[in-house]
Amino acid sequence: MWWQYLTAFGLSWDRLGLDDVGGFLAWWRTGDGPEVVSIEPRPARFAESTIAVRLRAVMPCYDFPQLNGVGLGGDLTRLVARRGAA
Repeated sequence: MWWQYLTAFGLSWDRLGLDDVGGFLAWWRTGDGPEVVSIEPRPARFAESTIAVRLRAVMPCYDFPQLNGVGLGGDLTRLVARRGAA
């Protein structure tokens, strides 16, 4: 689903920021694009636990380059992947 999102909205996997991840999470929750903000309350498409598991599955794409000295993803790996880590 990560690659579908990037393709559908013309995003490059190696030039992302936190805004892009926020758009991705909103897309998972609502089905809306990253530039859309719905004013209607509606049920989420997926449970928050499902969204969290899927986001954790995406983060190794950015962790591995970071660990090898390639500054890919920057704040993504620092903030997103570490949230909730014990």
